[in-house]
Amino acid sequence: MTGRTITDPRQLFAELDVHGPQAGQFDLLEHSDKEVCAAFPLPMPGRVACIALSLPAQLHPRLLETAHTLSQNSAGIHLALLLAATADTSPTSLPATAGPGPRAAGSRTALALP
Repeated sequence: MTGRTITDPRQLFAELDVHGPQAGQFDLLEHSDKEVCAAFPLPMPGRVACIALSLPAQLHPRLLETAHTLSQNSAGIHLALLLAATADTSPTSLPATAGPGPRAAGSRTALALP
């Protein structure tokens, strides 16, 4: 936590709601003095998902450009998540023994990008 960290829940939600539910969110030295972050929502029925990036604080001038690139290229990841969600609920999906198994509630999935 830093001096810029929002600790009041009402203030946090007010800040998150300023630009609407589909807007990107930026962490400018709020969680850590050593990094800056950006996140973009990936709307999914019944799920919460986003794509995010972190950069070392000394690279903060590149955050907007990098965040824009991430936002512009997130459609493929969003589509993959939507297709995976459809496959998870499809009666023709693979048996549970063929996959990695059920995920715990609240678990996160990370995708490695080239």
